[in-house]
Amino acid sequence: QFSRKYFSSLALLLGAISTAYAYFKSPFTMLCSCADNDKECTLPDTLEFTNVKLTFNDDETIPSVLASTEGYYFCNQDINRFPPLSTDQGPDKWMTHEQETLSSLYGMTCFVLLIMYCVFMFGQRIVRAVVSFAKRVYKPTGKNQHKDFSSGIGTESFGYVPQLMEVPGFHFPLLICNIDDIDVDLIGWKDPNCSNEVDPYRNYDNQNLIFDVPHETLHRSRNKAADKSSKSRGEKGKGRPIFSVIKQYPP
Repeated sequence: QFSRKYFSSLALLLGAISTAYAYFKSPFTMLCSCADNDKECTLPDTLEFTNVKLTFNDDETIPSVLASTEGYYFCNQDINRFPPLSTDQGPDKWMTHEQETLSSLYGMTCFVLLIMYCVFMFGQRIVRAVVSFAKRVYKPTGKNQHKDFSSGIGTESFGYVPQLMEVPGFHFPLLICNIDDIDVDLIGWKDPNCSNEVDPYRNYDNQNLIFDVPHETLHRSRNKAADKSSKSRGEKGKGRPIFSVIKQYPP
């Protein structure tokens, strides 16, 4: 979609602009007619030269060369102003009347195409950015699937549980938080060797680093059931936690 919307259209625009410059600089001779520009040019007395040797082509010798009866002088045709218009020739003109007309039309067409490209590609974003200073412009996308986060826990809904992933020597991640206050199905994985259905939180004790460092906020020991009484938890809840704190507030 990005290629079709931006790259392809930009390539067509640049192709049109380069063609306009090519027609503008035609015939690429860097010569202007003396007669068309009211210039006095001196022509050689001899209009035919014999035995001309061309040193840039293996010293080839041409029997005779006829000189032009019309005078020309050097003029700069390599002009890169945008848009390329016939008025950019300046005092030295090399275009015919028809070329001047078509070159101006071609140049203005390229200018209009460039404006249209900028408007269609970036106009909506610019307008939205300006309007956003005065009112809200955000519109939500998608449809409400009427699926609650809590109804998909363990199947398609998982929480952000602080853990160390892919630790060498361990088959499972290492938890770095207390998970006793959340649904263990939010973790997203389970050790099949641990199957404590009565207290599923203890199935993760061997992969939880909080039991490796004694601290004041440690509410229980490894592989021991947690004391849910408020008195016991209040006594163990003093001090600032040194591991991540994670909570769940089910509906």
